[in-house]
Amino acid sequence: MVCVMGFLLGLIYTTPQGQYILVLVDHYIRGVAILLLTTLETVAVTWVYGLRQFTRDIHFMLDRSTGLFWRICWGILNPTFLAEVFVYSQAQHQDLTCGTYVFDTIPTGVGSTMAVTAVALVPLMFLKEVINKYGASQGLQRALIDVFTATSEWSPKDPALRQEYRNLQATEDKTAAWRSCDRCCPWAM
Repeated sequence: MVCVMGFLLGLIYTTPQGQYILVLVDHYIRGVAILLLTTLETVAVTWVYGLRQFTRDIHFMLDRSTGLFWRICWGILNPTFLAEVFVYSQAQHQDLTCGTYVFDTIPTGVGSTMAVTAVALVPLMFLKEVINKYGASQGLQRALIDVFTATSEWSPKDPALRQEYRNLQATEDKTAAWRSCDRCCPWAM
């Protein structure tokens, strides 16, 4: 079914106006939505899931520790660089063209709607989680804290791997217990 739907949607690009549609989709989905979603994903992984937890997961999966360089890149440089590229691309925005054709307001509106629809899923899913947590907690502040807190379910599904992961987690927690700045300086491991 997915293949048939992909085939039928792909037929649009084979029409005489297909190149214009491709330029529109490429600009608004690849250029705007993907860049913003990548920025949000990088921030979510490093600052919500936690850089310490992320590097622990890498250590568990690859049996390699990450150095300070990678933690600084993931925690500071990548989110900052991606956000700057997104803001710069929006500040330098010009009318969309394909050859000599300049897209007018209707195709631009359709493209903007596609980008907003793709990006809107992030705040909608966030709101859904806050509402789910709100019912089980004591107020909005507690619900927000619960949404951003890792649970014990965030581990491998296989029981043997889960136990090995928990052992690694306990070992690293014991060695890092003397550090009090893990939350303010996640790159300091």
